[in-house]
Amino acid sequence: MYKLLARKLLGDRYSSALKTVLIAAIMGFGLHGSGFVLPMAQSVLIFTAVCFTGTIVIQTLSSKDNARCLRGLFAMPHDDRRCLREYAAAVGAYVLFTKASILIALLFAFVKLSPTDIVIFILSFLYALFGGFAAFGLFRRLPLISLLIAAVPFALALLLPQPVPAIIALAAADAAVILLFSVLHMDDFYVQDSAKGKAKHSSRSPKLIVPRYIIRYMLSNKSFLISTLFITGFGCFFAVMTEQQGFPMGCGIGLAFVSMNSPLATVVSSNRSLDRKLKALPDKTMQFFVPYAALVFCFDILVFAVFLTIFAIAGGQVDSRAFLAAGLFAVESAVCTAFLEDRFPITK
Repeated sequence: MYKLLARKLLGDRYSSALKTVLIAAIMGFGLHGSGFVLPMAQSVLIFTAVCFTGTIVIQTLSSKDNARCLRGLFAMPHDDRRCLREYAAAVGAYVLFTKASILIALLFAFVKLSPTDIVIFILSFLYALFGGFAAFGLFRRLPLISLLIAAVPFALALLLPQPVPAIIALAAADAAVILLFSVLHMDDFYVQDSAKGKAKHSSRSPKLIVPRYIIRYMLSNKSFLISTLFITGFGCFFAVMTEQQGFPMGCGIGLAFVSMNSPLATVVSSNRSLDRKLKALPDKTMQFFVPYAALVFCFDILVFAVFLTIFAIAGGQVDSRAFLAAGLFAVESAVCTAFLEDRFPITK
């Protein structure tokens, strides 16, 4: 189980993970020499580790590629407990070496971390990993428990500003989510592959194909919407804390963070069947990717409106520059996303 998923997530002989770690190391040491230090409160560090790691864990568990892999596994005799442990180990290695390594490099480059900060980051990462597994596995049976798991780190970050109580509370929270993880089964992580459904044929030519496909794509997996809300909330919190610490463009940084984490950024890359069909479509840029860019722009504007509303309620300064930045980031996100998905879709 571990070898199968590790080869899929980390590449043959861990090639993808090694490349990412090498890039992160070069970037971290290169930027560390700039001498620029960004102050980061303990609560922001917890939010960063949990939100960044947790959303990637949920997206990985809900991936349609993993659904196909697990469906083949369920068809064979297997040791449920061992498979679950190896599944968690493979996903944890994927998140740590291919995603969190970039975050760690940026923290090393721009944030002065004390030993207690490093311990807090490690405990937050472990909570996001096992909490993500527990929340995903329990969501269908006990959704309130899943919501409670998601709320715990936010409460700890806000209510425990001192490092020692925060470390003790995070360690206890880690133990609790690991205990919840230990009672789960592989069946709890089964994801229905909607691509296997029966196709419906109509004698009339369909209208608004691209908007309908994007809407179905978003509604097919609730984790896309949930991760968007988490990222927007974290972006608002980070922007407010940055402005309170004297950094003038906290709102712009928050908007940039939200724009780079859109669930619509991999619509084509996550569906190889769609990618193959688009390659055979004449004038695919005008027929698919221009409407796709327009939908990404509209989605970003909607998310930015929510962001600015929450940011203003939390005490942030929203002026004409914030609205201008929102429009520019929405245009940049739409154009770059459509261009990259058209010319350079992720195929591995």
